[in-house]
Amino acid sequence: FGDSYGDHLMRRTDGDEAYESIDLNSLYPDGFDDNDILRAGEEIIYDYLTEANALDLSVLQERFRPNKTQSNTIHKNNINQVLTDDNLTKKISESIKHCISKGKGGSFSFKITNSARSIGAEVAGNIAKKYGSEGLPEKLILNFKGDAGQSFGCWNSKGVDLKLNGLANDYVGKGMNGGKITILKPKTLKEERSIIAGNTCLFGATGGEFYGNGTVGERFAVRNSGAKAIIEGSGDHCCEYMTGGEVIVLGPVGNNFGAGMTGGFAYVLDEDRSFVDRCNKDLITFNRITSQDMEAHRSYLKDRIAFFIKETNSEVAKKILEDFEKYQNLFWIITPYAENLARIIKNTREEAA
Repeated sequence: FGDSYGDHLMRRTDGDEAYESIDLNSLYPDGFDDNDILRAGEEIIYDYLTEANALDLSVLQERFRPNKTQSNTIHKNNINQVLTDDNLTKKISESIKHCISKGKGGSFSFKITNSARSIGAEVAGNIAKKYGSEGLPEKLILNFKGDAGQSFGCWNSKGVDLKLNGLANDYVGKGMNGGKITILKPKTLKEERSIIAGNTCLFGATGGEFYGNGTVGERFAVRNSGAKAIIEGSGDHCCEYMTGGEVIVLGPVGNNFGAGMTGGFAYVLDEDRSFVDRCNKDLITFNRITSQDMEAHRSYLKDRIAFFIKETNSEVAKKILEDFEKYQNLFWIITPYAENLARIIKNTREEAA
């Protein structure tokens, strides 16, 4: 019913923020003890119960009684209305159905808005039905211009390249197992490292490639087990719980980098020398790539940055590659404690061959 403060009893009158003060001296002018306070509280509770019992809940009991079909006869209930616009999904499926049925490649272009979610999911499903984990036999390129909704390129298949000229929401490449996703920032964005995608991109990816011409949000490549990615910066928790794959970050990262990381590896450019304070040191180790025995890693990283420029025309990557002798000193390679640096680069080169 409330709390006692000296000679006053407080009770709520309208929600948690409004209180009424009851002067116990006026109730008990000859003095009061704990029993008197309890009796006053009982009266308050009785008042509450009296008010509660006065409420007529019969309408609710009638409307929601068990085994009765529920319906709203006054207003149509749109509370569970699907907000996703599936027109683009249908258009894509119609445009490429002959490619999937015959195993042929091709290039198609579409405009996209952020109400179009999970673009690519139906394509991946149709390919999986016919070709399984092998993916499409020939290269299928889907070009998009605009801003993509959530889960752009989720479950992307081998043989499918998605190219987005614009921005994307959260969960880009979620669960992708092959193919390639490339995001090019719009020309209207002038910042050196613009935000081009939201949070949790590449969540649970098992393969494929991701190239982002800008920075992404938090939890990039969480639970990634096989995808390769290059971005220009990320938020907190990058590479969290990663078990495989490769991530190259050509810019700053947020806090808690590599938490729970047990596989794969990453390169991070650390221009302001803040990375050591930002990474989670429980399971990972980090080394510079400037020593003589790191030559293979320097060569590989340089090749990957050159490929990133080819894919995205990134000004950030161009700046790094043009003065690689300087920037190589600012890179860290991050690996789980159990990984061997020489074995990593050997296996990576063999996979790429």
